Amino acid sequence: MRNTSFIMGLIGGLICCLFSTILFAVLMGAMMDEAAVIVTITLLFVISLLFIVGVSMVLTRGGAGGVIMIVSSCLIFILAIALLSIEFFQGGLEVYGALFISLAIMGFISGMLGYKSRHDPKKSKRSAAVVPPRNTTNRLTRKFCEKCGQELTLDVVFCPNCGKKS
Repeated sequence: MRNTSFIMGLIGGLICCLFSTILFAVLMGAMMDEAAVIVTITLLFVISLLFIVGVSMVLTRGGAGGVIMIVSSCLIFILAIALLSIEFFQGGLEVYGALFISLAIMGFISGMLGYKSRHDPKKSKRSAAVVPPRNTTNRLTRKFCEKCGQELTLDVVFCPNCGKKS
């Protein structure tokens, strides 16, 4: 499950970083004065980087990485809705907003998978300390000669060493 979360999250995070950079370059090339758009896209890029940090943590820490992915996906979703609400995007760039929303949903799903794969001590690959089996023969099941101390089998009546009756 961790590998699925890692691969899905890595693809989504990289695409999100790539498209926020492309969108930023397009807007800067158009000499966009809309500060809200530039701040929102910059935040999308930074949160995408945070998402990738969560992706990298999924392999080692499972649950913590999944939580970071879930939170950053929710933030990306909110910022994508904010981008769609800005009037500038009515000129054909609303596709970017829809792309960010779908990436946020994909990131949320991969974050949930990462969270579910958190470390479970019961499923740990480390084995518990192995306790050697107890010696099944103890003093109550063994027999010794009272005179010479020779160990006797349980069915013997006389000691084979000294001849004393046991």
